[in-house]
Amino acid sequence: MDEPKDDFDDSEQEPLVLRFQCFIPENEYGIEEGYYIGNALVQLLRDNKDKPDVIQFIADMLEE
Repeated sequence: MDEPKDDFDDSEQEPLVLRFQCFIPENEYGIEEGYYIGNALVQLLRDNKDKPDVIQFIADMLEE
């Protein structure tokens, strides 16, 4: 059985960069309330990498 031919060549495609913001509301984890984007969100995750409950909270905020 022949595989369908994929005519899409992504060798010259620009990478898709998605920018979004995440609002962190008042919380019990000591995270300052406000909007986080890009590197600020990454830093927030890194700062709390050893705190699973905080990471779960951040994940929940990203999901909404």
